[in-house]
Amino acid sequence: MAERGTDASKPGVNASPPRPGVLEGDPVACAEWDRLVGHPGAAESPGPAEGLLTYCESLSMWVEATKRVALEGPEISDGRGGRKPHPCALVAAAERKQIRRHLKTLGLIPTTCGTVTRFEKYLSERLEEYKDVCGPGPDSA
Repeated sequence: MAERGTDASKPGVNASPPRPGVLEGDPVACAEWDRLVGHPGAAESPGPAEGLLTYCESLSMWVEATKRVALEGPEISDGRGGRKPHPCALVAAAERKQIRRHLKTLGLIPTTCGTVTRFEKYLSERLEEYKDVCGPGPDSA
């Protein structure tokens, strides 16, 4: 039996880097790391562990921010009788850009035409997969 972090068919090849301790306590990031470890694209990318780490962190922040916006709405009171964008909407938008960049870097989505639809589907699948991992989501209100 191969040790964690090695590929038994290729001795000495690191096919599944161990999950970084910094992810502990973040169930979405941990679950996504475990789901992707050993993915051929991720394993062959330069600096896969670092890129995978930042991707998992971005995905986790995006999931949480998206769920908060779904529960609380896209705007909040500005304290002066007006409305302003929910801070989580801004976080979700920024993390969404980071996720797309990381997926391209890790080779997990193609960089050719038609990727917007695949990217949207990918994000929808991740949100559905992790809807119960980090607390109640939009369907629980």
